[in-house]
Amino acid sequence: MTITIDQALKWHATYNPRRLAVQDDHKKESYAELWQRSVQLVLAMKAAGVKKNDKISVLLPNCAQFIEIYHAAALYGIAVVPINFRLAPREAQYIIEHSESKLLFYYSDFSDLVKEINIKDTPVAFIKIGPGREDDDEYNDFIGKYDDKGFDGDSDGDRYDVPFYQGYTSGTTGTPKGCVNPLGPFSEQLTRIIGTYRFESSDRQLMPAPLFHEAPALFSLAQIFAGGSLLLTKDPAPENIAEIINKQSPTNIFMVPTMWETLTISPEVDRVKSKTLRLLVSGGSALLTHTRDKLFKAFPDADVNEFYGGTEVGLVSNITKDEMLRNYRSVGRPVFGKYIKIIGEDGEEVTPGEVGEIYMAGQLMLREYYKNPEATAKARLGEWLTLGDLGSIDDDGYLYIVDRKKDMIISGGENIFPAEIENVISKMPEVFMCAVVGQPDPRWGEVVTAYVVPAPGAHISKEEVQRFCAQELANFKIPKEVYFKRELPMSAFGKILRRELRQ
Repeated sequence: MTITIDQALKWHATYNPRRLAVQDDHKKESYAELWQRSVQLVLAMKAAGVKKNDKISVLLPNCAQFIEIYHAAALYGIAVVPINFRLAPREAQYIIEHSESKLLFYYSDFSDLVKEINIKDTPVAFIKIGPGREDDDEYNDFIGKYDDKGFDGDSDGDRYDVPFYQGYTSGTTGTPKGCVNPLGPFSEQLTRIIGTYRFESSDRQLMPAPLFHEAPALFSLAQIFAGGSLLLTKDPAPENIAEIINKQSPTNIFMVPTMWETLTISPEVDRVKSKTLRLLVSGGSALLTHTRDKLFKAFPDADVNEFYGGTEVGLVSNITKDEMLRNYRSVGRPVFGKYIKIIGEDGEEVTPGEVGEIYMAGQLMLREYYKNPEATAKARLGEWLTLGDLGSIDDDGYLYIVDRKKDMIISGGENIFPAEIENVISKMPEVFMCAVVGQPDPRWGEVVTAYVVPAPGAHISKEEVQRFCAQELANFKIPKEVYFKRELPMSAFGKILRRELRQ
């Protein structure tokens, strides 16, 4: 029997009612309060005409209301559709319309964006949330009319396959696809995270990564599932992170690689008192070697972990600090319940060490891409599923990510993987961030092109980058062109948008 998200909350609210469940930049909520407000939200949505199996969209930064909405959705049997608040109005509108959402919960700071969203075919009720500004908050009025007394939290029937999370891919490879994750598999991922990272009720997790992405949502909800305390912030600036660590004493932190890099190069890292920190987790994209080494130095007593996974599959592999030192550039071995194999271009499984497309099986999360059976079928190979990433496995079962299949550069018949070159360039102390793409070339088909953001105050030339690469890379992998930028196009989850660079 799978214990679901709402059932875990009910247990903690019953037996640990006064324990801190969630704290954001404005308020704190105990487990009893989180349960009460989640129930009130269920009753309010029911009165507003939302039915079981419907979808609701969420346009919020990290806040306690986001956690309430996730638990209310699990209680009622509806799906949450998180929206990246950095999207353009037409992009946000596409997700709301495509998902057929019945409600939109949005943050008052995003009112200008919401004003430009014009839903024509399906009526959508907009509910504004204004933390810290009661006169600008419709959400409290929306749920405040209802009482949680007498509500037992039990829904009708088996809810294992009821859609719970419908996250949209970032669009790095084209039009976003809605990944439908049922409640049962989603809840099972929480127990897998708890087991992998040893979450306990005494833990205090700091979460600056945005909850509209699934990995931060999974890690946050896993901490609640385990009965611990969740410290949310919508401000990932190093100054704020350092202050929260020093004042709130978190035991574990999840951030994406660009957030870790920004923290480790900031002078703020030197004033962090990390006596309580036992676990630092990175995911969402590759953790570059120089960032990893800075984390080891800045937080010597914490275990640094990196995982590989995705919205469709959840947590797939993980590697600890000790394993990182023995297995250079690996993202670890499969976590319990997951299986990995590498398929070559001929459709057959390759031998250890050979590069091919990564396929995963076991307890996955994707039921379907919403209203896109072609994409669903393309991603599956029987019980196996791929995200389109390329990699290899060694004799001990450690997975190495080479790159995304669509990002691979073919120059003069040679396969070139941008991540390998980016890892070399990023070792230069003058480099803050870089990205490598293939640009069309009449002779070679494609040529390697690097985009570099210099470190603050640093000066660097194209020739210096090329000479540095020549020390570690074959000649055909050395960038033919190097462009210097103030910033690179990024998704909200810290992924560089190579597609925009190619364009």
